[in-house]
Amino acid sequence: MKSNAFLYLIILVLFFALYLATQRKITSLDPQNNARSHLLSHQNDSLRAENVKLDSSLASLYRSIGALQSKINQSQQYIFQIKQREHDKDILIDRFTNLELYRFFANFSAVDSSP
Repeated sequence: MKSNAFLYLIILVLFFALYLATQRKITSLDPQNNARSHLLSHQNDSLRAENVKLDSSLASLYRSIGALQSKINQSQQYIFQIKQREHDKDILIDRFTNLELYRFFANFSAVDSSP
């Protein structure tokens, strides 16, 4: 029983040593692969930094959108109020009789602009 456990332990240690040796061999076999890995890591870091800049720019744009949307809403309310006043004036003018309109416009005088 002890010999079987000892045998399993030796086999396990051998497999672990073989695994470590192959991993080291794979990573150290190709120096070009190491240089490429380093280059890709550097590019990844620079892309992350660029992503942070773009995220802050995007947040600024969203704030601008919110401010512009608020101004648009205010302008729409102002336009609606102007249209409402014009409509009220139209209704008021429509209620005038012919005599009231004549009296209103009788106070105006035509100016001849020709020399």
